[in-house]
Amino acid sequence: IVAQSVIATVNASDALPNETKAKVDKYLDGMKLAFSTTVETAYDKESKLRSCQGQYSLSTPTGEKWEVSDSQWSAQVTSDGKDFVVKLPHVIASNLGSRVYSDLRAHLIAEKKLVGSWVGSVSCPRPEGEDSTAPAQKEFPLTLSIDAQAQLSGKMLLQSGGHTAYSGNVDPFTDEVSIDLTVMTPEGWEKSRHGPYAGRLNGNALQMKFGACSVDLKRQ
Repeated sequence: IVAQSVIATVNASDALPNETKAKVDKYLDGMKLAFSTTVETAYDKESKLRSCQGQYSLSTPTGEKWEVSDSQWSAQVTSDGKDFVVKLPHVIASNLGSRVYSDLRAHLIAEKKLVGSWVGSVSCPRPEGEDSTAPAQKEFPLTLSIDAQAQLSGKMLLQSGGHTAYSGNVDPFTDEVSIDLTVMTPEGWEKSRHGPYAGRLNGNALQMKFGACSVDLKRQ
């Protein structure tokens, strides 16, 4: 039920890129639920359902571990008699599911090496009315940083003395990127805001559009 809660939060694992889905499945398969100091409080012979109370813990492949003490849970023998289906109280399962989701998200950020600098350029078409002898495309260097929470930021200086501030985030499950642009004056006032613009990481590369401008970045 904890794994089901995580998958529901991730929002349909079938929508994940194949590489990510494999990482998620491997992570979930590596979770361990261990019981201790357990007391059986009731047994239904017809359904073979055992009601129990005691302490249990859930650990993940990253080394995280959460313990629950003096809680009720149930176990029912499967039809083939070879295994048990364990059910935890909904509130506890949901709470553990939220913790596992956060741990899995951090795990994917680390596994995909998202944190760091993404370096490249922004290429924009020549503005209408500008001297026709000027290049058809203007290219500007751009570096964006992604932190441990998959938050994205960056700044590009403008000839006017102001700058364009970039902010957004990366979804480590779907690899989707969302970026907002804020143009600031030399005095530090907000001049205009644009976006959000959507893109998707492709391995070590990020290619997307900021309106008519093309962005091409690579992991440094």
